[in-house]
Amino acid sequence: MAEPITIRLSRLDANRYTVDLSGPAVGETRAEMAAPFDAAAALAVQRLLEPTSNLSRADKEALTTLGEGAPPRELIGRALAGSLFADEDLRADFDTALSLAAKARQPLPVELRFAAGSDELAALPWEQVYNHGVELSLHEHCRFAKDQSVSVEETVGPSG
Repeated sequence: MAEPITIRLSRLDANRYTVDLSGPAVGETRAEMAAPFDAAAALAVQRLLEPTSNLSRADKEALTTLGEGAPPRELIGRALAGSLFADEDLRADFDTALSLAAKARQPLPVELRFAAGSDELAALPWEQVYNHGVELSLHEHCRFAKDQSVSVEETVGPSG
């Protein structure tokens, strides 16, 4: 199996987070990301994920902010990826690790972790993240795991 990478999300403030990507093949990269959804869209996404989802008109309107022309799962995955991989260096490092795993014909273990105070991010369907048109949880060279527990480590951000 390829060397694993870890992606750790930590709250900076109400709408910004730190993304730390680390792994033996790519070293460490730190970037900032914005919240992937506004409040209304985040609520609509949560309702959509419920087994008996009954979306209101407001929920449907909120989901249209994610785009059109694709199934909701794909739109959600693209929005998550757009936020997570907004930083070009971070995306390049992730793509490098994935490419090395593909060349070795081995799956790349990817673990997504959340720092304390990031509960709202942990609740999102990160397994639906799209990268270059493919959902990571379905990618043949990626073994994506989301650590559901929120770490008790200190959050990264301004002190005071």
